[in-house]
Amino acid sequence: MPWTERGWTVFAWTLSFTLLATLCVALRFISRRFVLGVLRPTDWLFTIGHLVSVAFNIDSGLGQPVADLGDAEPEAQQKAVYSQILTYNVCLVATKISILLLFLDIFRTSIVRKATIGALALVCIYSFYLILSSIFSCTPVQAFWEPRAQLTHCPIYGPKKFYADAGVSIATDFFIFALPMPVIRSMTLPWRQKLWLYFVFALGFFVCITSMIRIHFLRFTLTSSDPTWDGIHVTIWSGLEINVAIIAAGLLTLKPLVDKLFPGFLDGNPDRRKDESPGHVGAGDSSFNPPTISSPLPRHVQVPDMQMV
Repeated sequence: MPWTERGWTVFAWTLSFTLLATLCVALRFISRRFVLGVLRPTDWLFTIGHLVSVAFNIDSGLGQPVADLGDAEPEAQQKAVYSQILTYNVCLVATKISILLLFLDIFRTSIVRKATIGALALVCIYSFYLILSSIFSCTPVQAFWEPRAQLTHCPIYGPKKFYADAGVSIATDFFIFALPMPVIRSMTLPWRQKLWLYFVFALGFFVCITSMIRIHFLRFTLTSSDPTWDGIHVTIWSGLEINVAIIAAGLLTLKPLVDKLFPGFLDGNPDRRKDESPGHVGAGDSSFNPPTISSPLPRHVQVPDMQMV
């Protein structure tokens, strides 16, 4: 089906933020693999699947009035909605888990680590429920896009589930991005470095705001008599939510790369790395566990500042 101007608008917004998130993941990979010599599984995260599902949804009629869809299109549209719900939820929970695993890499304060492990356990339980309930929201599964009277049975599909899921997601977002704030306030860091951290976590709280805005448009779409026409807004804000979270997580790891390219920019000491050589301890040595933004410096290693990994 030809794309409308509204369909292209949705795709342009989703593509733009997907590219920004992909760039942040690439820079995160460079910073941790080639600068620090440390790479974790949490450094692999993309939202390409969500972008593909959005394109599929647009191709099936998103951005067009329901009245303009052919007889066969509603079924294709429901398949597209199903795939988009599933990919959105997978990206959402994967991003939360990735950020929490990153916190375990970064923060060495016992209280923060215990709280992070607790949050990680809760998010994993929530993720298990969210993904399974998304897959099996109807029985049988194909009843989601084949609404025949004798087959359709969707006990957990509907507005109440969507609102409850969104509410839990927002609550976990606020908790996750609030976790490190007491540690950051108590840290003694150059003002530029501290400003960088506050900016990153402010971006994290922006994720919470996008989630709340998304709920508004979700309600608008669910109560609309023309959901394919009005559903573009919730699709745009869903893409913003998951991609901005990935961008925030990526920015948190970029200090080593910034230090490498612009020595002293975040520390206010441009001469700090002049005497450092490629063989300097911690420079690309994977056996060296680099200090993090809240860890004490090892006594046998002289490192001028703490690094965000």
